[in-house]
Amino acid sequence: MVAALMINQDSEPIYGVYIVGRFWHFLVLHEKNYCLNLALDATKKNDIESIFFMLKYIKKIVKDQTE
Repeated sequence: MVAALMINQDSEPIYGVYIVGRFWHFLVLHEKNYCLNLALDATKKNDIESIFFMLKYIKKIVKDQTE
């Protein structure tokens, strides 16, 4: 994410996700500040719904930026 931020050289935030086993972590890097959510467990119904919602929202952000 830091490399992407340096290559892009704009003021737009960088969104990311990493997965370790069943745990999903979503994060945002904006300039030198970052935000990391608590791990979401993909085996739990409420968490899987949150994962789906976040992925859908990130997809919308990407689509809006490419138009």
